[in-house]
Amino acid sequence: HEGGASFAEHAKPRKLKAEEIIAELHPQYQSRVLAFIDDDPLADLRRSIDVARLQRKPESGGDVLTEQERHHARTKAELHTRLSIAEQDIEEELRQKAALELILKECREQFATTDKALQEAHAMIATLREELQSVTQRLQHVSDTAHAQGEELEYRQHHIQGLETKMDTMERSRSWRYTAWLRREES
Repeated sequence: HEGGASFAEHAKPRKLKAEEIIAELHPQYQSRVLAFIDDDPLADLRRSIDVARLQRKPESGGDVLTEQERHHARTKAELHTRLSIAEQDIEEELRQKAALELILKECREQFATTDKALQEAHAMIATLREELQSVTQRLQHVSDTAHAQGEELEYRQHHIQGLETKMDTMERSRSWRYTAWLRREES
């Protein structure tokens, strides 16, 4: 069962979940473990124990060497694993960076398009404001002209009414009736 080989398929999801829980509860755990392995504070103690074992029982030298080889192999494997993980992390970060740079490029292009559209909209608004001002001025002129013409029309209608009243008065007068025979000959 060395290295969990017998249960590797079932252990992986549980191991990942356990690592997530440890990372959540103890964010410094992984860095502390790696620092402990790097510092190897027990190296001197291990050496002293190995020397004492060899002094006490020189025939156990093979076992001591085997244990040291296993320790070095485990340390080397751990370093290779860490290096592999670091390389994978770097590759993933590079992929993420490339994806983010692509998104940033797209955003910049969209911003450029939006900025251009906003500039065009501002220009259009300025043009429309000028046109609105021109139309407002023409409308005011037309309104003023219509008002003046309305007053002129009212004056002329009043004047015509006055003339009609005079003509009516004149036609009803005696002198108009007496001179009616003169007007018949003219027509």
